[in-house]
Amino acid sequence: MFHHPITKQELEFKSKDDLIHFLQRLNPMMMTNFKEQYKAKYPLYEIRGFGKEVEIRKISKKDK
Repeated sequence: MFHHPITKQELEFKSKDDLIHFLQRLNPMMMTNFKEQYKAKYPLYEIRGFGKEVEIRKISKKDK
């Protein structure tokens, strides 16, 4: 489960598209918090970009 950075309410996403739709609307401070939560839960994936350019991708060995 993820938590909203301000309200601490649990967030559940039914699909990757729902998650991306949510991420596209976050401000920079909330996005930073959510990236940390996501990295802790899924260490092999990363959130890149901001706004309409947000994407979730697997981290390759050469990105490290």
